[in-house]
Amino acid sequence: MTFFLILKNYLTLAQRKEALLMYPATQKSPKELIAANLRFLMTLYDRSRRDVCDDLRISYTTFSDWFNGKTYPRIDNLEVLAYYFRIETRDFFIEIAHNDGMVGRLTAYAEMLGVRLKDDDNPHFTVEDYNETPEGYPVELVNGRFYVMESPNIRHQRIVFEMGYVIGEYIKRNKGKCRVFPGPFDVELPTKEATVAVPDITIICDNDKLNKKRCVGAPDWIIEVLSQRTASKDKKVKRDAYEEAGVREYWIVDQFHDSVDVYQLSEIDGMPAYEFPQTYAFTDAIPVGIYEDFSICLADLDIDLETDV
Repeated sequence: MTFFLILKNYLTLAQRKEALLMYPATQKSPKELIAANLRFLMTLYDRSRRDVCDDLRISYTTFSDWFNGKTYPRIDNLEVLAYYFRIETRDFFIEIAHNDGMVGRLTAYAEMLGVRLKDDDNPHFTVEDYNETPEGYPVELVNGRFYVMESPNIRHQRIVFEMGYVIGEYIKRNKGKCRVFPGPFDVELPTKEATVAVPDITIICDNDKLNKKRCVGAPDWIIEVLSQRTASKDKKVKRDAYEEAGVREYWIVDQFHDSVDVYQLSEIDGMPAYEFPQTYAFTDAIPVGIYEDFSICLADLDIDLETDV
């Protein structure tokens, strides 16, 4: 079966056009592409042929034929494999190992699953790699490394909505020039290694930092609401990146302990650095550093819903 007939059987018209644009870059046949991608993905996730067959209840002999490039998986099997390895079906028809953006995104998933990667001691992914990740994948790039973002719970989203609304109303009431951007919203930061963070709430007072896609430069104020799996990243990895980039004010809202850590940027030993954080309770009126007459009491916000589950 020719490559073009394979595409016709497996992919939509738009996906076929995309794959045809990519195909001239490789000399592999479709069978070889699928087999090579299977081997790469299994190495990335540290899965053996037996592991995959047991997980998906696929015949070992059949899978070995796919693995060795002897036969093609049927479309239903290819879709199952794509879901298993967290890629799109069409991705089997490009050389995944040569797409740095996709490798970075898959690396983040593998790390989330606790897989130690053999070739990831010094990742150094770039903004260009981030731009190549397919839309809809919940990842961010911080100091050259991809991180998976956890799906937020209801309280997280209520806090983001209510805080964003209160801040926006204050700015509007005082005819301020700053703008509020709730996540997901890309913020490309001037750090030593490439960073495109996706904060929960971003406040920007310099419109020159905004383009059609994202903020490029340090926002004036960033707020992150902790999720269980990503709390350590917000407290350390992203805090360090925001400090290096010169974000004037950084709030970490701990929804599990009803507390807020507030970092203010100052100069320490001649270098911009965050002061030791001030910790507040949700019941406190928390002063906003970038404004002189504004405070937020989270206990006054509508952030808790009565649910049966």
